[in-house]
Order: sequence, then C-alpha cells, then structure tokens
Amino acid sequence: MSGGDGVWRPIASFDKNEARWPLPYSITPAEAHIPRKHWCHTYYRGPENRPVQVLYSSDKARSEVIAQGFLNQPVLGFDMEWYWLANESSSLHQKVSLIQLACEHKIGLFHIALHDGHTSEDLIAPSLRRIIESAQILKTGVNILQADMSRLQKHFQLQPRGAFELSHLYNLITYGPLNPKRVTVRLCALSKQVETYLGLPLFKGDVRTSNWSAPLDDDQKRYAATDAYAGYMLFHRMNTIRLNMDVIPPLPRLAESYLPFGWAERTKLVELEPATDGVSMTAMAFFALSEKKAEYGNKKMMGTSNLDNQTEEKTPVAMEPVANVSSAPQLSIKLYERLVSNCNRHAAAEDVPHYFVASNQVLKDLATYRPANKDELLDIHGVGQSKYDKYGSEWLEIIALDLLEHPKNTSHPEMRRPLQSKSPNKSAGYSENSPKKQLEPGLSRELYRRLSEHRKARAAVHGWPAFRVVSNKILEAIVNQCPSNKHELLLVFGVGKAKVAEYGDDWLRIIKTFQSERNLGPTRSLASGASTNSRPAESARTPTSPSPPRHLQPHMQLINPLINGITIKNVGRSKELIMPQSLQTTGLSFTFAETQLDVDEAPGTRTGDSDNHEFDDPYASEMHTNPPKSPQTNRRHDEFLEPPSENAHTSPPIVNSDIPSPIPAPEPLPAPPPPVVAEEAVGPSQLSLQQKILRKKLDAYVRSVIWAMNPKPEEPIVSASTLDCLVTTLPQSLDQLQQVAGIQCFIQACETAKKDLWKTFSTWTRAQGLVPDSQLT
Repeated sequence: MSGGDGVWRPIASFDKNEARWPLPYSITPAEAHIPRKHWCHTYYRGPENRPVQVLYSSDKARSEVIAQGFLNQPVLGFDMEWYWLANESSSLHQKVSLIQLACEHKIGLFHIALHDGHTSEDLIAPSLRRIIESAQILKTGVNILQADMSRLQKHFQLQPRGAFELSHLYNLITYGPLNPKRVTVRLCALSKQVETYLGLPLFKGDVRTSNWSAPLDDDQKRYAATDAYAGYMLFHRMNTIRLNMDVIPPLPRLAESYLPFGWAERTKLVELEPATDGVSMTAMAFFALSEKKAEYGNKKMMGTSNLDNQTEEKTPVAMEPVANVSSAPQLSIKLYERLVSNCNRHAAAEDVPHYFVASNQVLKDLATYRPANKDELLDIHGVGQSKYDKYGSEWLEIIALDLLEHPKNTSHPEMRRPLQSKSPNKSAGYSENSPKKQLEPGLSRELYRRLSEHRKARAAVHGWPAFRVVSNKILEAIVNQCPSNKHELLLVFGVGKAKVAEYGDDWLRIIKTFQSERNLGPTRSLASGASTNSRPAESARTPTSPSPPRHLQPHMQLINPLINGITIKNVGRSKELIMPQSLQTTGLSFTFAETQLDVDEAPGTRTGDSDNHEFDDPYASEMHTNPPKSPQTNRRHDEFLEPPSENAHTSPPIVNSDIPSPIPAPEPLPAPPPPVVAEEAVGPSQLSLQQKILRKKLDAYVRSVIWAMNPKPEEPIVSASTLDCLVTTLPQSLDQLQQVAGIQCFIQACETAKKDLWKTFSTWTRAQGLVPDSQLT
C-alpha cells in the first residue's frame, strides 16, 4: 500500500529480530546416484512438495501482472543481467536486459530487453518501479548498490531504495566477534557466500556472459532464477546466525543510506542500524562497547559480592566509558560514534572516502581529549586550519553536548597538560606553520617562519592547501641545509626542477636576506661537502652519505668512479638510469625488476621528457649523484669480489684544491682496450620505445583487471600474442579493436571488472603520439 509520502509499503511485515530458519521451503535430500555439484533453486520444495515457481515475462503488460504479486513481500532477492558488451552508446535494452526478483515460493524474471519502447517508462512496469524505489522492501544481493542500483539510477533515472548488501551481513557474522576490523564494505562473491552458508557453490559458467538482450534459453533462465533465489535464502540464513550470536549486533544499514551509488572504496567500516538513541555505529565500535559493558558489569559484580544484606539497585548505572578521576583520559565510545556518523555524512555528501574528512585516529583523539575551543582543537594532531574551517564548528558542537553530560576532569595531570604532548607532530609553543619536528630555537625557527609565510602566500594565489606548494618536511630540509644557489637547492631531498623553476628564486632570496640581516655566511655546501661555516650545530644536521659495509671498503676506489654521475629517475614504479657522457658507450647494462636497460639506450636521452619529476609526486621523482670525476673502465662484477692486488692501479681522481683530502690519490690504471659490443639484429617487427612503453602499460592494465574481478578468473584473460598484436597493429576504432584475434575474452573481462578497454587504449595511444587524434573514432 502507498503511504502519505508516496512510498510503497508492503502489507506483510518483517521482524528483523525473529529467526526464520529453516523456512517452509527447504532443500530436498539428494539422490544417491545423482551427486549435486552446484546449488540451485530447483532443489527446494515447499508444503505438499510444491516446487519454486518461476514466472517469466517478455512484455510490459505481463511484467506488471507478475510484479504486483511481489508488492507485499517485505524481503526480496534481487539481481540483474545485461549484455556484457554494452557501453555508453548501447541502447537501454542492452544496458539492463533482465531484472530478477525472488521470494520464498516464486521467482520473477522481467525480460525488459524484449519490451517495446526506448525509454524508462516504456520498459519498466509501474509496480516494478514501486518495488525498486521502495525503502520498505529490502532488495538483497551482492554488489547491489555499486552495480545493479547504480545502473538503474544512471540509465533509467530511477531512485532505487532498500538495497541490502549481503556482503556486509556476511562480513558481520563471519568476522564480527573475533576481528571486527574486518567488517568492512569489501564485497564477497555470491558463490562463496552460498557455499559457506548454504552448502554448495553456485554455477558460474559461460552463461553469465551470454547475450541477455536476446530471447533466453532454459540455461539462462535457470542461472538468473538461481542467483535471485540465493539472495533471498542467504539473507534469512545469515540473519538467523546473527540472532544466535552471543552478543547480537544490529543488522547492517541499507547500503544507500550511507554509501553513494557506485561506491568502490573497500576499507570503509560497515555501519549498523541505529540503536534506540538513534545513533548508528560501526561493528567495531559495537563490539568494543559491548566489551566495555561486560567489563563494567564484571567489576560491579566483584565490588558488590562481599556486601551483605545489600538490596539490588533499581536505577541502572551509566555504561559510558568516560575519563575516570583516578585514570588517564579514556576514549568516549558514544562520542566517538557521533563523530564517526558526522564524518560519514560529510564523506557521502562530498563523494569522497571517509578518511578524506578525518582519519580514525583523529576522531579517537577528539573523543579522548574532547577539545572545548578552537585552540585545543588545533592542538589535535591531524587537525589544521582547513579542517577546522570545514568541520571544526560541528565537531565542537558535538563535543560540547558530550561535555554537558560528562564534564572534563581538569584536575588530572593528563588533562591539564597541553594536547600537543599527545601529538608527536606538534610541539609546545609552535603555530600551525611550525615544522612537524622541533627545530633548534632561534635562527632556524625564524627562517622556517619566513619560508612558511611565502608558501602560504603562493598557495593563496592558486587557492591550494599549503602542502601542495611544498611540504613541511621539504621546508625543514631547506632550513637545515640553507642552499646558496639552484644547484644546491636541487640537491635538497624532495626538491625537483619544477619547484626550483617556480619557487627557487624566492627561496634563495629569502635565505640570502635572512643571512645578510644576521651577518651569516653560507652554510655547508652540499655540492662540495665542505663547510665554510664554523657552526657545528648546522653542520651536524647536514645529511651525509652512509659509509659502505666494511667488506666493501677496500673496493670502493674501484666502485665509486663507476657510479658517480649516474642519474636515477623514477617514472611511475620503474627506474631509469641516465648515464654520463663518459659511460654512454661502454656497453654496460643494468637490470631493475626484470627490465633491462642498456646504457646505449638510456631513457634520459629521449626528447620531450618532462622536468616536473619531483619528490612531492609519488610517481615522478629524481635523485642525483655527484658529477663524474674521471672516465672509467668497464670491469667485470667478479673482479670487485677479489681483494685488490698490490700491483693494482686506478686513475687519479680530480681533487678540489680548496679541500684537503685525507685519502692519498691512488696510482693510475692503464686503460683497457675498448669493449666489444655485440650488434643486435634489428628486424621490421621490433617495437619502438613508445610501443614498448605501451606494452608495459597493457601488462599492468591486465593485472588491474584481474584484481578488480570478483571472483578471480581461473584461466588467463588475454594472451601475450594478443597484447603484442594490439601494440603492433594499433587499432584506431572500436570495430578494429574487436577484430584483433583473441581480444573478445579480454573485452569481456574488462566489462566484468567495470573497465573500458577501448577508452583506456585510445587514450594511451593518443597521449604517446602513436595515433593522431583525428584518426581515432
């Protein structure tokens, strides 16, 4: 029936706290000569041996009649099927081809791909729409919000409600009491859940990737009906297990009530239905609170067991674990849950993971120390000015309500002490612009303040947070090393060419002005390794190269000249070696992670490399060694393992005359004959450098597809020869891509993992200049 708010409510009610297992429809014993390998709805029989009825419709009128029979069911198994090659340009019939509903005694298969029309109103029957959009009818399934409901919302403009994710309940009853941290929104395959709690796995063969927009055969109908019926049976089976737990947690909340459609983050904790006070909590917090209550009850029983003639108290004592007068401040579970709910609400509104709003540790610190004003709130590690501007007023309001119920015990020394002492990255007497670890007072702090003010001004111009300009750690390194030129600035760990080009002049000007105001000379030079300053404190903070192991020290005179001058460039997760001119023709080769780079083909010699490789970007950084001191010879690796003989000679290194060298220069080594480099055969099928890079990207893309598939494929999803064909032929349209031999299985796997192969491949080929934009269709 429809309520005053227009929401359909079924006449039948469902008591979530009533165990309904076994159901009247139960599985029949298997015949001895016919073993059962997979779970199926056909094994179930009801009273008078009635089988589960399967109702199939291929037109809208029939769908309306069938859907009306499900309107008064409070719980339904739900599933959908669609054409696996459907994309954004496909018709609605292919984007959603089949919708399945299941209750205990019947299953409805609504084949909307065969309905007449091309709009949502033409394809979806009115009663079926009411079922989908009613929050009072639980639709149970796996990946129901991310895949099924999200697709209905995006392509059919429906407002799905009542999506109950079975994976959340599975994680709750499987891990909740023992390891509540694992009760997350991570999905679990329907087949695994069925095998765990219904006894047999589901059959997942080629039928799941068949053409669901065409008329269905018997295998397709059986497959579709079984999936929906499994969702219904699993819910009642796992709910009964929940009700039989020692500590009974509430059911998980409906997925759409705190997760956005298409949500893909897997580490978020599952939220449970609100208790009587209307505050929802995670499973981890629920079991922690239950543990606290049990511990409190045990202490209370032990404290009153020796009292004689003591009547039982009728007024219950508050179970809230707040700071004790005789103990250090403790986490307030109730306050923590309120803060978590507030954090999840902001995360859902901003469509970001919850830790973008505040980490769990920040929320725990807030619930432990309960700051009462802005200054105390900013003292919490992880709370800066930007977070205060966005969420601080709400946090203080929530904490103020808790302080009214449980006033803060300011007499305890832990509560009188500033909160910076509890946060390792904040030090007493420092403002927000201070470095995370305490610097030496005086000059260093003043220089850091000036650089920090410059950073804040540059960030304000672009509307960025301050750390996007440069991090506190890099600013601290600049203060400690005080570079006097751009070359020394580049040697500061974390500073790349782009940052030097954009901010280097300003930083050097600030440092020079600061030194001239205090009549300070240049500090230790990173380039020369010598100090023109007699201040030991500044020199002590300059990072020095670690000394080699003792067993290699006799050989360092031979090894050092080979490695000096090599530039190591990090691009993504791979490393590139840029050799000095003196070594680029020696024939040396280096191997990193099974990828061999020859010196003659050093990636650093390519044109068009970007200079924006900095430490701030985790996928692009540069590390430089000292420039080459002398030309070196190519020596075999095993020669370095033998101790040098008395007659061994090395070429004299270039010694700076201004710096006294404690090590005498060794005698020169006669130059060996030039090495013989074998010429590689260059055939017409050899890939270019851009094609090799594209091939590596495809390998990484295959791994990402396999990682996203659930369940994991048992066979390879694509062969190496197919990837090689992609790289060499470079398809310029989707039709050409589909004509590549062996690509269909790969496209199917990408669809299963919700990835668009053609979009990714065309973007890569266009970005690398392999195919002009005008040729891509």
